[in-house]
Amino acid sequence: MGGIYKMKMKKAILVLFLVSLLSLTFPLVVAGGEDIPANPDSLIGSRIGGQYGVTQIKLHWHDNSDNENYFSIERRSPKGVYREIALVEENTKKFVDSEVSQEYGDYFYRVRAFNNAGYSEYSNEIVVSIR
Repeated sequence: MGGIYKMKMKKAILVLFLVSLLSLTFPLVVAGGEDIPANPDSLIGSRIGGQYGVTQIKLHWHDNSDNENYFSIERRSPKGVYREIALVEENTKKFVDSEVSQEYGDYFYRVRAFNNAGYSEYSNEIVVSIR
């Protein structure tokens, strides 16, 4: 009986190895057949000033996917953690953050796309100083 058990275990390990190898070779596709969107890149930010200093930060990025539903924009302060501050519709390539405060001085941003299959990788991270 021990020999049969060992043989079945070897086959199970081989199957698991082949499945893991295939998952590294082919892109992830969910049951519905939709791919995870490609990540945005080339994120840049610029300051928009007002009478009382910088009041907004304008973000631009390159949309590398053709199957996203939304983009998620995330921001953090120098010592904070990233939080989602906005969702923008598909094919959007810019966003204006009007919720900036002079007290933080610097803001960090990143963007990622998502659809029913999941989230893309993040764009590059940028920092925009409002001092």
